[in-house]
Amino acid sequence: MSRLLIVLLVLAAAVTALSFAGLLWLSSDPPPLEAEQPVSDSASGDGPIDRGRRVFEREACQECHTRLGRPPSHHDRWWQLEDVGDQPPKGWLPNRIDRHLLGPDLGREGGKRTDGWHYAHLRSPRDIDALSQMPAFPHLFEEADGTVRPTRDAQDLVAYLQSLGEAPDAPWVDVPLDLEMPADLHDELATWQESLDAANDDEERLAELVLGDEAFEPVWEEYLKVTGQPDLEAVRYTHEPNWRIDAEALAASVDQDALPGLRRGRQAYLDHCSGCHGRFGRGDGPAAALMQIKGVHEENLPRNFSYALYKNRTTKPGQLPLPRDLFATLTNGLPGSAMSSFGTLPQRTRWEIVAYLQTLGVYYDDFEEELVTYLGTRAAEPLVIPDVPPDLEGRVRAGRIQYERLDCASCHGPVTGNGEVLGRHRSASSFEWEDEMGRPLPYSRDFTNGKYLLGPSPRDRFRALKAGLNIGPMPSYSEALQDDEIWDLVAFLMSVKAGARTGP
Repeated sequence: MSRLLIVLLVLAAAVTALSFAGLLWLSSDPPPLEAEQPVSDSASGDGPIDRGRRVFEREACQECHTRLGRPPSHHDRWWQLEDVGDQPPKGWLPNRIDRHLLGPDLGREGGKRTDGWHYAHLRSPRDIDALSQMPAFPHLFEEADGTVRPTRDAQDLVAYLQSLGEAPDAPWVDVPLDLEMPADLHDELATWQESLDAANDDEERLAELVLGDEAFEPVWEEYLKVTGQPDLEAVRYTHEPNWRIDAEALAASVDQDALPGLRRGRQAYLDHCSGCHGRFGRGDGPAAALMQIKGVHEENLPRNFSYALYKNRTTKPGQLPLPRDLFATLTNGLPGSAMSSFGTLPQRTRWEIVAYLQTLGVYYDDFEEELVTYLGTRAAEPLVIPDVPPDLEGRVRAGRIQYERLDCASCHGPVTGNGEVLGRHRSASSFEWEDEMGRPLPYSRDFTNGKYLLGPSPRDRFRALKAGLNIGPMPSYSEALQDDEIWDLVAFLMSVKAGARTGP
């Protein structure tokens, strides 16, 4: 009996030791790449970065965030494409137990997020991440005439955060081209579509889903107020059929026991997406107004999903995206924009969000007096992308000639003497470039930072050029260029940023 007891005690001690060691691995800080170095941008120590570091310390940010520079390989997110249920657990963060750190290391934060993302995150973290444990810092913002603006302290703090290290390229997940939405979600969408079709034959139900003039006007005015946009009367009637939909009634149409996947997708959308895109996907979330702040900061505004227009697609010009395209956007985000990766969400959750997004693209045909879903108006055809030419690196000169011949410089800046392309180029008028809602697009893509919305590979850049983006002024070159000529242009763009990915 005593021997059995000893064996049990030894086993218990071994299990305890192994469990504790595993816990320490998950929660311990890795060796830093280098110790934190004081960041300064002026000899007097009074530049924006210097002032921002003082704000960082005054607000006690260092109590939750180190600035050591974690190796990118530490705690690899191995669950990004695996369906592993609820892992990682809610609130799981790879931090040190002894100091109870709650936030990620910021040593490589510089350039990882946009300024607008940081402003929205500082003012209300849970608008960006519903599970965030970070406190809000509303005192770093001021409100005047209904417009929220960052104080000088907030601007300096963001300048400091952007100066910290150099953000490594996030691990890119190559989503398979043949990846399909789970069959049960596909069936739920079909059921939802049938219920919408039935509403077209039921005058009472149709009236519940379509706003009359009296109800429509305040909805439109509230949208302009919340987003801080100028009066869009010039384009109002182009967009009015989309805005005639009673968004709340449409969203309620998925709250049925027969559509559990769509219902969960809606809740996940509210938790993770509504802060920027709004409760009903119209690009009017509370964080949206901080993406364009006159005299401070300007970037593109969050997508309005009611138009079913998306930049990241593997389909032909002008067509709808495939469900796997929306899944890829959720998994990898859109580099260089405020759209972050949600690859840490379980695969099933991402698919449920994708399914729910497809219920938001509803149009009221005021001529036929019926509801139409963009999803059912046109079949999406995959874009054919040829193999990457083996001589891609030898096509740079030809690509530069194409860049100049097509006058890409008018949007993205001229080619300099050393062959680089100047960075963010601004439209001659802030209203000359517009998005799907007629809202201003302030800048073109910056080719010098190596960040591309659709991904880092040559194939990703090829499809951006061949298919276009469906939103804004970036056209499709499927008619203007042969495939070989597009590859020439891809080669030149790949050469602009040193160290860019060259594989397929």
